[in-house]
Amino acid sequence: MPWLTLYFHGNAWLVAATLAAVFTLLYGLGARAFAIAAAGQIFAILGCLYALGHVLHDPLHWSAALVPIGGLACTSIVIESAATSRRVPFDREKLTVISLFYRLATFTLL
Repeated sequence: MPWLTLYFHGNAWLVAATLAAVFTLLYGLGARAFAIAAAGQIFAILGCLYALGHVLHDPLHWSAALVPIGGLACTSIVIESAATSRRVPFDREKLTVISLFYRLATFTLL
């Protein structure tokens, strides 16, 4: 994603990637374009990897480090609410497992 690094640097890149992950998930579920919702989670992975990469070498500001954690928590909440909704044509149990994975990742990053 070289185009994203042209506009955002440092901690702003982390915030932009996390917000892109959450909003593409919301857009994909709202528009019933589930491929967009799933593909948007690439931003969440990149944000988490960026935060973890800076743990040892160049520590992030504490507020910037909380952004991917908040993004994962929001993603978990959205997926859990999608599992209880009848608009999503996926199995409830699979969505609940995915939501639990995001919760585990959230608490791991804490």
